Amino acid sequence: MTAKRVHQTIARSVSRPYPKELEGEIHLPSGRTMSVRPIKPDDEPALQLMIERLDVIDSRWRFFHVVKSLSHADAASFCRIDYDRQMALVVEDANGLAGVARFYADADLAQAEFAILVRPDLKRQGIGKALLSLLI
Repeated sequence: MTAKRVHQTIARSVSRPYPKELEGEIHLPSGRTMSVRPIKPDDEPALQLMIERLDVIDSRWRFFHVVKSLSHADAASFCRIDYDRQMALVVEDANGLAGVARFYADADLAQAEFAILVRPDLKRQGIGKALLSLLI
C-alpha cells in the first residue's frame, strides 16, 4: 500500500464505506511486519485501552493536555470517521493497537491536520514513520 493509493481512495467519493482495499502491512527497519488498516467503529475499546496506558508526556504531546481516558462519545468520534476528509490508520499486534495515525482535511483537501500516536512499548521502531508515509 502506498501513500498515493491512500489519497486516491479517499478522493473517490464523498461518503465512503470502510475502505478494505487500504488494509495491508508495514515493514519496519527491524524486519518486523505489522498489519495496518483503516480504523473501524469496533476499535473503540482498543483505542480506549491504548489511551489509558499512555504516560503523561505522551498524552500531553498527543492531546495538548493530559488525557487519562476517553469517554465513550470521544472514543466513538475517533473511531467512526467518514473516510472522505478524515482517515485514521491503525497498526495492530498481538497486544492490541500498536499505533494510530489520522488526518482531518479541509473541504477541498488542500490542507490537513494530522496526529500520530504509538504505544509506549513500541516507540522508536519505525511505526510512526511508516504511518506518516502512508498518510502523506
